[in-house]
Amino acid sequence: MAMPNMAFTVTDYLDYKPNFISSFYQNVYSPGFVERQAITAIEEFLSVLTPLVPDNVTLQPPGISIAGNVTLPLVVQTPRFNVGCNLYPAYRRLIIGLSDVIRSCHFCFRNAHPKEFDLATDFLKKVWENTPSEQLIDTAETSCFYSMRLTSNLAVESRPLMSDHQSPWCVLTSVGDWTNGRTLIPRLYTFPRLTVYGTPGDTIIVSDGVEVGNESHTGNRFQLEFFLPPSVYGGDGEE
Repeated sequence: MAMPNMAFTVTDYLDYKPNFISSFYQNVYSPGFVERQAITAIEEFLSVLTPLVPDNVTLQPPGISIAGNVTLPLVVQTPRFNVGCNLYPAYRRLIIGLSDVIRSCHFCFRNAHPKEFDLATDFLKKVWENTPSEQLIDTAETSCFYSMRLTSNLAVESRPLMSDHQSPWCVLTSVGDWTNGRTLIPRLYTFPRLTVYGTPGDTIIVSDGVEVGNESHTGNRFQLEFFLPPSVYGGDGEE
């Protein structure tokens, strides 16, 4: 039985770790430091990246202009995000500002799913060896993730988390100063004692196909979804 704000695992598709980021750095930083650092980096990045991709959702809170999502590479350059593009300096500052969040999510997944973690890191090693000229400077070899999606101030219906490539697992966390906006995971509705609040700094690991959403909220809410490479599928990164 899980009480509110207690960690739990549902075999094969979900791991919930409340307040994982602050706990991970409890002997390194003051409480909330990593989250505040991430918020600053995100807000700076969003100030130069407009517009975001719109969505069929309710934007919260009313009047917020920077609302939407963007998918970002973490390993291999893309036409939009590469070392020669105008956005690269802002992208690089964002990754530096998120580095502690990425690192904590990396270890969160490693601890929960060591076999899948090894498959992911083996896949990424091959990418680094085979396509060194396509790597993103300062981001390669820093985590087990292949891409991430940043969602700003959206209340979304529950649906599978998706990147621009196949991914067997996603690690989700959020930072900000919002209230309400509870995380919605319909597959857990048959387990009434299992509650995912999705408060700032929580981490949620979900397998491919698990639907996730969130209720309307007040305040700024930035959701970060970190996607593993398609290693478990045996793919090469292309759909």
